[in-house]
Amino acid sequence: MLFRVTADGTTSVLGKDLTGISRIVDSRQLGPHALVGDQKSSRVLRFTDTGMRQTVIHFAFRATGLAVDPENNLITSGGKSGVVYHVDDEKTLSQLVQLSEPVVDLATDRLGNVIVLLKSGKVVSVTSQDNSTPIGFLPPGTTRIKIHPDNYPVGLTPAEQRPTLNRLNKTSTPRQFAGTAMGTSAFAFDGLGNFVLTNPDLRAVTRVKSRFVVNCSHPDCDQKVHMILTPNAVPKHRQRSF
Repeated sequence: MLFRVTADGTTSVLGKDLTGISRIVDSRQLGPHALVGDQKSSRVLRFTDTGMRQTVIHFAFRATGLAVDPENNLITSGGKSGVVYHVDDEKTLSQLVQLSEPVVDLATDRLGNVIVLLKSGKVVSVTSQDNSTPIGFLPPGTTRIKIHPDNYPVGLTPAEQRPTLNRLNKTSTPRQFAGTAMGTSAFAFDGLGNFVLTNPDLRAVTRVKSRFVVNCSHPDCDQKVHMILTPNAVPKHRQRSF
């Protein structure tokens, strides 16, 4: 089942009987999409607020990863083949780039670059057709990659005790972003940079908030003040940190 969870925690069902869901992405213009399939084929489904769904495209291979770029094109990959594909408004499938390793997951940054996580943990940026550049590393075994609102990649790495969120590093040394609860299987960021965790063992979706917006305390001021809770706050000149 595919659920929509609003900011106040209200849930509604968008889709049922969706066997083999592997990825979900949302687009402000196009709405939510789900990548479903089996070992031999995949398809992308688009959903409306009323629960209607349509098949956007079929793939004659098991697709890995799903993203939407700023021009509302879909991006996916052939997984083991290392090929990253582009699907345009006409539902035309074309090869974007051939990479040297199997693809584990991918995302698009706010500039429209395709950020691809490879099996070894190497991360590459695909800026145009047949043009890819290594940009750093996540720990081997990382299963998911997302782009923080500040435009840097973060990956989810499973572990025996607690999976961790790790920030992209220029070297192969892990750079931990946050710890998570045992059983965490996926994550996402809201617009402020707070992260949301999904845990099938707990059947829970949890938002971890360290960033929020408050009204300015000055009289007759309608400005919003962005606040960040961090244990590493450093006092700055004419600013308050906490």
